[in-house]
Amino acid sequence: MNVRRLHILTAVAAVLLTGCARVVLDNPVPAGPETTGEAIDFGISVGPATKALINESDFDKVANKLHVYDFLSYDSKEVKYIDDFITATTVESSVKWQFPDNKEYEWTRTGEHKFFGWFTFDANTYLKPVDLFGANPEMDDTEKTLTLPASGMLTMDTGTPQFDFLYSDIISRTMDGQSTSHLPVDLKMNHLFSAISIGAENYIKSDITIDNVTVQGLYNTQKAVVDFSGAKTAVTYTKGSTRGKLVTTPGITLEEGGSVSNILTADTDHVVPFLIWPQDSLDLEPNAEYYVDDKGECVTGGDNNPLIVVTYSIGTGEDAYQSTIPLPIPEGAWKAGVHNHISISFADKVISVKLTVLPWNYTETDVDFEEGTLSIHDGNELSVQDANCYKDLENKKVFFTGVLPIKCNFWLDTPRGSTWMVSKLCDVEAFEIINGSGTIDGTRAEFQIRPLVSGDIARDYILKLHFSVRLPDGRSVDADNPVLGTNMEYDYSFVIQKQ
Repeated sequence: MNVRRLHILTAVAAVLLTGCARVVLDNPVPAGPETTGEAIDFGISVGPATKALINESDFDKVANKLHVYDFLSYDSKEVKYIDDFITATTVESSVKWQFPDNKEYEWTRTGEHKFFGWFTFDANTYLKPVDLFGANPEMDDTEKTLTLPASGMLTMDTGTPQFDFLYSDIISRTMDGQSTSHLPVDLKMNHLFSAISIGAENYIKSDITIDNVTVQGLYNTQKAVVDFSGAKTAVTYTKGSTRGKLVTTPGITLEEGGSVSNILTADTDHVVPFLIWPQDSLDLEPNAEYYVDDKGECVTGGDNNPLIVVTYSIGTGEDAYQSTIPLPIPEGAWKAGVHNHISISFADKVISVKLTVLPWNYTETDVDFEEGTLSIHDGNELSVQDANCYKDLENKKVFFTGVLPIKCNFWLDTPRGSTWMVSKLCDVEAFEIINGSGTIDGTRAEFQIRPLVSGDIARDYILKLHFSVRLPDGRSVDADNPVLGTNMEYDYSFVIQKQ
């Protein structure tokens, strides 16, 4: 075994204090305990993402680059052992993450290594952090914090460069002389931003044209600090002092029964997300009145009032009719690493919006409901049993009568062998889904909803359900249409009422 002893430089040793003094040592070789001759290797993974964002299949793309750190603690001291870049490189037909010029850092025999890092170059888009933030992130080695963006607050809208900034968790390794400590460092990457997409459906017996959609009252100007100082990575977001809005003028015409997956870009056939700062659920609640007055004018309560304002037209020429209506943003926070898809539904006498949290590996697929590619057993859409609840079906609300779970069922006929899944929307922490997935096998699917809060609560807690199906080839598709009905007539709100 090749063994090297690393010596602390005299000038550095002179400034070391008792406790955990932090020093930055000169390259190429940091001072410290003996090394083993074994190189430190990295294995990188990322949670599933969506089109245009980083996912597990394109993160290993050759030339993707990370900035990685390793702080080494030993003898009551701490030194920065690694401050370098690793790049995805093809080695013998597989991807390996390597340092520049085949440089290697060796494991030490003693001490504790603390690894973390972040994404610095996306070979899929040729974008870097500076393209998004306007300046490079600022790392404070003493505090182990990364400030984003370093130049100040960042405003995100539909024109923001789509650099999906990723930061890692923290991996700590204590050198105890065992070879298991020398396994590759598997840094899992996390998404800094949330994502949003908007689609529309027309159930009116006439063509409609979507002229304008504005999502207003957003905190889309923010900054963030990623803290690597503890045992786990923590992120603090700072909101701007004002609220902003996202505006799109699609000019898309939908025939009766028509739909569009995306109104934000020219690619209307696919659900295309764009990055947005996370939004708290309370920040998305309207804070002022909104309505259409007696003259048909839209009153929004000001641009700071969180709303989706839709302008649409029906007919042409002298028969043309245009209307602008304000709609509340569907309940629920827009969390980091979550793709929020908003569907705007036009129906007789009512226009509504619905938010669906799509799987990060969501893939659109052509599903023919009539031919049964994804089909419901006749008359077996979502059903709620009477026990432990009372129902207001006219308003599509189901109220818990105690702490016992409510039983629900539905019956998907096809595609056989696929997996059905139920996920939660709105006040997700207040409810538990029991048996929330299963196989489509020609029998009725059953699951339960259990309330997790009760007694003297300050407000109502509301749960909405989203259904999806994972096909045998791994793709996930939206199953709300068959399970909740074509016109969402079984899209119930499950409510725990305040006392």
